[in-house]
Amino acid sequence: RFLAYLFLKLSAWQQVQPTRDPLGATSMALLTEFTADDLAQMSLTALADLIARRGRHAFDDPEAIARRVQEALRRSYPVALELDEAVTFSLAAMRDHIQFLERLLQRLDREIARQIADVPNPLQTVSGLGPVISAGILAEIGDIGRFPDHPQLAAYAGLVWTRSQSGTFEAEDTRLVSGGNPYLRYYFTQGANCLRQHNPEYRAYYWRKYRETPRHKHKRALVLTGRKLVRLVHTLLAKNISYAMPQAVLSVEEVEVFSPVLA
Repeated sequence: RFLAYLFLKLSAWQQVQPTRDPLGATSMALLTEFTADDLAQMSLTALADLIARRGRHAFDDPEAIARRVQEALRRSYPVALELDEAVTFSLAAMRDHIQFLERLLQRLDREIARQIADVPNPLQTVSGLGPVISAGILAEIGDIGRFPDHPQLAAYAGLVWTRSQSGTFEAEDTRLVSGGNPYLRYYFTQGANCLRQHNPEYRAYYWRKYRETPRHKHKRALVLTGRKLVRLVHTLLAKNISYAMPQAVLSVEEVEVFSPVLA
């Protein structure tokens, strides 16, 4: 909704992208504290100084960002002053709502971490799985003894694929089954997304799968990484053991491919 109202105010903002995140602190300050007319009347120097102050001097080139803001102003549809002021007020109200929800989520995360602290939880020994995601996985699985092995757990989470076969032909592009526990599937997928960023073993696996296909690379690699996580979760919970990082995570060829990403 914030982005929809942003289009009413400055229709070219998303195309020009003066800052990387339109919901970032600097963008929020520009969009909610000043009308489009206010920004248009600022000189390049004044706008660059404002961006530097609101960005806490974290930007390498505030003047370049200021030029992109001015470009977005020039390329946007003209807006009447009354509408400009009303949309700016609406954006400010939505900013307050977003910030309230973010604070509430942080409070809920802290409470979940406090509640799970006293529960035996070998999942938190996995680098990248925090208390919230591991608590969600534990809550949805319940008793791991219900699942003899990881394929049964994967089927319960809906992380299995339909087969598309005719004679000797078998399609490479298949869909996930429509059933399964959507909440557990969500936690496995979110856990995989965290692991690809913080765990060398799963990061290497994600990028290996990412490079295997030209289509929907990220989604495919993320779901496959989530399926790999199912095996690990079942092993850790069934045996009640801690996670141990494999000795050889990347091959020599993969180190060359992934070294810019890992850096």
